[in-house]
Order: sequence, then C-alpha cells, then structure tokens
Amino acid sequence: MLSFFDYFSVKNNKSWIPVAKVGVAFLIVGILIELLQEIIIGLLAMVFFAIGLFLFVIAYKIWNNTRNN
Repeated sequence: MLSFFDYFSVKNNKSWIPVAKVGVAFLIVGILIELLQEIIIGLLAMVFFAIGLFLFVIAYKIWNNTRNN
C-alpha cells in the first residue's frame, strides 16, 4: 500500500510527470493567492476611502448648515 510520501519518493523510479504536475499546481495556486491578495487589499482600500469621503461630505454639510444659523 502506497502512502502519500511514497508517491513522491525518488527511490521508486516512477515517472517524474505526476510530481511535476503537482509542483506546477502548487505554483499556480501560490500565484493566484498572491494576485487575489492584491485585489482584495485594493478593494478594501477603496471601500475605506469611499466611506471616509462620504463621512467627510456629511460633516461638511452639517458644518455648513450650522454655520449659517
């Protein structure tokens, strides 16, 4: 019975292609995580920027209404 580590064992003289496929899969997943991380951080930054701008506009309107009274 083969275990997980026997599948990647060099001693078995099996084909290198399955190991290479797993390696490429891990590389692709790593790159996708890195790209998605940048997108998620960018979206979060834009949300916080929009909320801050919205609150600033509300504060200006309140200040403008109270200044005229």
